[in-house]
Amino acid sequence: MLLTLARLGFSGAGYDPSPDARRVAAGLLESEGINTVELLDQLPEHDRFDYLFLLEVLGYLDHPADELRRYSRMLLPGGMLVFSFVRERAGYSPEVVRDMRTFSAAEVDHLLTEASLRAKVKWNYGFPLANMMRPAMNAFHLARLRRPGTAGDGRLLTGLYHTAPWMDVVGGLINRITIWPWAALQMIFKNTNLGNGYVIAAEST
Repeated sequence: MLLTLARLGFSGAGYDPSPDARRVAAGLLESEGINTVELLDQLPEHDRFDYLFLLEVLGYLDHPADELRRYSRMLLPGGMLVFSFVRERAGYSPEVVRDMRTFSAAEVDHLLTEASLRAKVKWNYGFPLANMMRPAMNAFHLARLRRPGTAGDGRLLTGLYHTAPWMDVVGGLINRITIWPWAALQMIFKNTNLGNGYVIAAEST
């Protein structure tokens, strides 16, 4: 995401609680010659931003309402918090999502209200491709949980696992060209509850 945003002309800062993720991100930014993105060891307390991106993180926060309030205070006037989350009853195996909380759209609306935020954009995503791929994704994540090296508390391995060589093969089949028709198709269903999650752009009230 940092690479994509930088290529689009954005500058800013990136943070991940995992030192390994920060190390890999630093290597990717350096390899692309990107010097407009600063990697942080901790979230800033006093800096303010035009945009904050929190993608597929909400379900792992111990106190999501408190965290959303914190992010609201980090926005500049007119700023936007862009985040995504997996919806409840999305069809994932309970073993796969046991460490991640899922939400209904109504629950997230309530969290936003508590944080003095209002959804300006709320799109459902993933239908129909994610629904079709759900059995394979359940099998894939269950296999990850059982492979050697998985964290002892049962948490899924991080996205760093996607640097595995066979993911290059998958990337050759599922890329920006082959995914485009599905991305366009899902826009027809963006105002439904059929997909596996939501993406929201929220502003301070």
